[in-house]
Amino acid sequence: MIVTGFRKFIKRPVWISLTVGSVGALVIAGFPWFALAGTTATATAGALYTAIGLKTHQTQSIDTGLSYFNDATKWYHTMIWACWPWKTLDPHNTVLTLLEQSSHNLTMADTAIQRALPAINDLLGHLGFATPQHPDPPLSHAQMAADLFHQLPTVNRLVNLFYPSLVQWNHWIQTVPMPNWLINQHRWHKFQQESQLLTADLHDIQSILPMIIKMVPAHGTRRYFLIYENTGELRATGGFMTAYSYVTFINGHLQPLHSHNIYNLQSEIRYRPPAPLIIHTYLYSPLWHLRDANTSPNVPTSVQQIYKFYNSIPHAPHVNGVIFVNTWLADAILQNIGGVTMPKTYNSLKVTAANANYEMEYMAERSPLPIPARKKFIAIMFHEVLHKLAHSPVPVLLATIHSVFRSLNHKDIIFYFNNPQVEEIAQTHNWAGTVDKHVHTDYLEVVDENLGGHKDNFYMHYHVTSRIKKIGSRYLQTTTVTWTNTGIFDNWLVVPYTSWVRFYVPYGSTLISLTGGNAITQDYNNRTLHKTVFGNHLTMPVRLTAQQSPTTASMTATYWLPAGLNMSRYVIQKQPGIKDDHELIIFNGHALPPFKLYTDTTVNLEPVHP
Repeated sequence: MIVTGFRKFIKRPVWISLTVGSVGALVIAGFPWFALAGTTATATAGALYTAIGLKTHQTQSIDTGLSYFNDATKWYHTMIWACWPWKTLDPHNTVLTLLEQSSHNLTMADTAIQRALPAINDLLGHLGFATPQHPDPPLSHAQMAADLFHQLPTVNRLVNLFYPSLVQWNHWIQTVPMPNWLINQHRWHKFQQESQLLTADLHDIQSILPMIIKMVPAHGTRRYFLIYENTGELRATGGFMTAYSYVTFINGHLQPLHSHNIYNLQSEIRYRPPAPLIIHTYLYSPLWHLRDANTSPNVPTSVQQIYKFYNSIPHAPHVNGVIFVNTWLADAILQNIGGVTMPKTYNSLKVTAANANYEMEYMAERSPLPIPARKKFIAIMFHEVLHKLAHSPVPVLLATIHSVFRSLNHKDIIFYFNNPQVEEIAQTHNWAGTVDKHVHTDYLEVVDENLGGHKDNFYMHYHVTSRIKKIGSRYLQTTTVTWTNTGIFDNWLVVPYTSWVRFYVPYGSTLISLTGGNAITQDYNNRTLHKTVFGNHLTMPVRLTAQQSPTTASMTATYWLPAGLNMSRYVIQKQPGIKDDHELIIFNGHALPPFKLYTDTTVNLEPVHP
């Protein structure tokens, strides 16, 4: 009896211990999942309230959603804390390490949101969202767009506040080795690409906002001369100047845009100097006109020449700068938004990235519509693009923002500002179309000017090969440009190609030969740009049928580079308006990887010696 009682006495605490231990183990194992459920639930509630707030334009719902996101962050921290037994058992657990890193990033983002919340509400209130102070703001799309310019300083503060958090998140996303059992690798890779793109876009926005804020003051008038360049007829700054508008801000409000044919200004201009030799010879014009004033690849130089024509117009509106945009920008935006449908005046024409260039040319030169309707085509198309953008979903807007910044970096949009401070910002980011005057190493910019008056450059491809070889103590360079025209002769857009070609090379280079041209070679020093320039005229045969191969032509410059030049780098500047430019560099017999020249590029030529 005594033994039996003792055994019962022993079994009871063991049973209790096992029960308590099992429950404890279940709690320890289950609590992280409970915290995960709390995280998911509160995050879902936050997303739901935020979405409702954005849809109904109610900041109160958005604030509630952000509050739920804050709670989700706390739940997430709790989940990480609850996982410490797993970390103790497996200190190098990859998943837990990733969770800890993401928890740190989430804390940074949540802190930024809490700090930004007053500014977010203020910004949303000005953009038409209902706030406690403005329960029913009657704002039209035009008013919202106007108010947005007033709120640019607030947007700038928010971008600067959130950018470090986004960079931190992106770094984590790009470097995290996500397990296969947790997520599909293809989807994860796509998400990594989208994160990289979003971070790059926000960086671009962060870069351009200070310039835009200075462009658009809250008080007073700022007016910019917007010039539309046709890249099908290539010129030094991007294309033939075919039309213009005034981009006007009055007290921070953008005024309606109206486009006009550049020829409309011709009769009003009083400044009529003799044409430069090349224009006189190949455009058959004894006088120089505004439409041909962009002859220098250095945009500030071309703008000063444009100003001479423009300022001679009696009572011409004062402008604070010039903005060049070319047809590749229009193509990119139309691609993003899926094209636009024009009004019935234009037979409800669908304008897309594939046909925009053709339709604009047809409207300008061959349309049977009345001249006033033809002249308004670009402005109305631009208005339709803006209207469709204003009603586009967020992914389309983000893609369009990316396209605009890509166009900036590819020189499809170029700025010039009379204000030296704003101009300095544009030059710092390479948005000002300036020829780099301070290069102390090898340099090249090839400038091709279509003087045939047709649109062959829509079909033109460029290949540039630079062969650089050290001979004794100096370097000999041979640069060959090859044109390939895939267009088919129609005696309208495509004709035998004729252009004036210039090679801008290091100052003090000595020309040995320039072959492939059919005129007297020009060889001179441009002291203003600190470059030596070689130039000649080019003509190409025409492709008559689709069965024929595309036509080609080449021009080759061979020259000694200046003695003592630092040859560790090779700076290649892109001519605006050229879309398809293939580069190959052969340095001391070694071919570097070929590349496409989308923007100004510096190539490392190390090692210096053969």
